[in-house]
Amino acid sequence: MNREARNPESAAAPLVDLPPLTTVKVLDATICYREASGPAGAPVVLLLHGILATSGLNWMYAFAPLSRHFRVIAPDLCGHGGDPFHREHFTLEHCADDVAALIAVLGLERVIVVGYSMGGMVAQFVARRHPGMISALLLSGVDWGSRQYGRLATIIGPVFMETAMRLVRLQFCLMRAPLALLRRLGGQDTDGSKPGRLRVAANEMSGHNPRAIGGAVRSITLFRSLEWLREIRVPTTVLITTRDSLFPPAEQRRMANAISSARTREFDGGHTSCQLPEYAAALVEACRELDTRIARRAP
Repeated sequence: MNREARNPESAAAPLVDLPPLTTVKVLDATICYREASGPAGAPVVLLLHGILATSGLNWMYAFAPLSRHFRVIAPDLCGHGGDPFHREHFTLEHCADDVAALIAVLGLERVIVVGYSMGGMVAQFVARRHPGMISALLLSGVDWGSRQYGRLATIIGPVFMETAMRLVRLQFCLMRAPLALLRRLGGQDTDGSKPGRLRVAANEMSGHNPRAIGGAVRSITLFRSLEWLREIRVPTTVLITTRDSLFPPAEQRRMANAISSARTREFDGGHTSCQLPEYAAALVEACRELDTRIARRAP
């Protein structure tokens, strides 16, 4: 088991340029994703983000270091960011099917699926529902659904979150005009060149579909995978966030123990570790080790 250290100073890490969003048609749906090209013939790392995040917000610091070794694909999941939310309801299973469809339409091979938080739940479903389409799995900042929210939470939580997201979208729309006016008058962000963190986050989150976010909350509260984790056969790494208050480290380890092919690594950080450059470095090492395991299994 490897242990990665976190630098507390990284909270002030600068913003980086993101790969642009690209769209692809899959049957009657449109899937949005970001891509960072890697070396010719490189294996693929497919990144799945958490709830309320986007491919850009969740993986901002991961694109560049991963692309030195891998082709990197990161979709905006159902109803998040640039995704037009083409389904009637949000489910984690539908997200997994969209991921599989993206793998198929892009003709991806030797795919390592990386899931963080809600994305880790989606990744578990990808491994279960479409095992032949992926070569390895990396789960982080997630467990098997250990928290018991109760029936009331599955009803109230989604309604509350959907209402909150509608208010957030309204506030963002109301703020567009003042922000545009400030820029016209010469206003700029603190670094003088790139958008500030708040505006980047607002731009990324403005595309969230409130109904989808409500559905995501409900799906997360109902998620349970412990009974079928043994079905996952691909090489798996669980990168444990050791200070995670949402997904207890002990339950992350329990998830790993339930997957026969799983190994563990540790990152000394909480649930927002994915937003740290140091976490991106740990992710690269974990993915490279998984790629080595894939190669050893090849005929």
